[in-house]
Amino acid sequence: MVDVMVKEETIVEELGYICNVYGGLLRPTDVVLWADEHPNSSLHNLFEWNDERAGDLYRYWQARKLIASVKVTMEVNENKKCVRAYVSLCEDRQLGGGYRLLVDVLNDANTRRALLSQALAEMNRVLRKYRQLEELAGLQSEIDKLEAL
Repeated sequence: MVDVMVKEETIVEELGYICNVYGGLLRPTDVVLWADEHPNSSLHNLFEWNDERAGDLYRYWQARKLIASVKVTMEVNENKKCVRAYVSLCEDRQLGGGYRLLVDVLNDANTRRALLSQALAEMNRVLRKYRQLEELAGLQSEIDKLEAL
């Protein structure tokens, strides 16, 4: 347990150092470069340095981005909306991941409820992240109303 905290503190320190070196802006490219140049750092071990394995991981990331980019037009209450064609449900991620057609999710009561629950949880995370912005305070009561349904 102590090792994990020490490692987390070291990572935070290393990221802070990199941020300072690059003028207060922390860019992923700079983090990877620094970690590559410092093989004994805590950051170094967080990256996949095997190019073959990293290549596969990158292609999986590209596939996720591709799937997320596919849009369809849906008509809701006589209004047309351009929305993502596929969605990823938390329950599927726990089983290895995957995407479902949005129309199928919306037409099934259980998966629709799961998607709504997931959306509300994400909204709550965003509100916690930006709780310092009092302009967003009213949104919490609206989310609470939806959750009560």
